[in-house]
Amino acid sequence: MDPRDLPARAGDLARHVGVPPPPVVVAELRPPELYAGLARRPNGTWVLRVDPRTAHLPGPVADGYLAHPLVAASLGQHRRLRRRFLAASYLGGAAGVALVVKGVALGWALLAVLPPSCLLVVAVHLLTARRNLLEADRRTAELFGPGFLLPLLDFVQANPPRLNRWARLVMRAIPIPAQRRARFDGLFRSSTPR
Repeated sequence: MDPRDLPARAGDLARHVGVPPPPVVVAELRPPELYAGLARRPNGTWVLRVDPRTAHLPGPVADGYLAHPLVAASLGQHRRLRRRFLAASYLGGAAGVALVVKGVALGWALLAVLPPSCLLVVAVHLLTARRNLLEADRRTAELFGPGFLLPLLDFVQANPPRLNRWARLVMRAIPIPAQRRARFDGLFRSSTPR
């Protein structure tokens, strides 16, 4: 596939998902393991950013990388993550203000509230990201068939991202490709008539 064909392919997949085709920007992405993803422009619109290396992947793998963020957008996952992030942040801020109003010195209030608030925000973000990933996997399989994402999962398992130890620790909350594949097998084995 030619990199100039990526916007047309993304448009075809978007129509299949049932969302209007987003603007597609073909540009180098960071980290290098990222092939496609949604990004928000400063004016509030969403754009599908695609790395030109996606065109050199096998067709089913490239389709998986292009379809997954489109399905996630159709489910409103970006809004859910933002709402939960803001709710956890406001909860921490409210606790800090309550302590200051009660007469606790600002420094002590920050010391008492900031670490647990940061941990709460990280935990909420990771749990929401896990739920979003699994929900998008399920919906992608419903739309495109149970075998659609399997080539992508095989590719990711064969080419794992290079992560430092902190990123590996955080990524333990996200299912690895083998776990996602097993989940597919369980979902579609239980839904087939006997």
